[in-house]
Amino acid sequence: MALTIARVGAKLAIGGGALYYTLDKGVWSTNTDASKLIDEVQNAVLEDTKAYIRTMPSPNETSEKLKGYWNSNVESGFRVVANAPEVVTAKTTEYSKKAVAEIAKSLKP
Repeated sequence: MALTIARVGAKLAIGGGALYYTLDKGVWSTNTDASKLIDEVQNAVLEDTKAYIRTMPSPNETSEKLKGYWNSNVESGFRVVANAPEVVTAKTTEYSKKAVAEIAKSLKP
């Protein structure tokens, strides 16, 4: 019961807070107030966005890096496949020797 009341109270507080904030900022007022709010948001948010976009690499640079990463990963994949027989043989030999040693150790009285 108390948990339900707390949940409902939290939801009402969030909704009321959102309504108060939008009323305070002028979202529900006249067109001129809403235009001012839009200008404020654009100035605040878009400036940060523009600054971030300036730090991003160009599309051509990104494309070249992507091609390089792709080729590197393809080469790595083929290298793994090419080395697989040697790795499998080495690991099989290693584990076989360990198994024989453990069996011999367990058979000793």
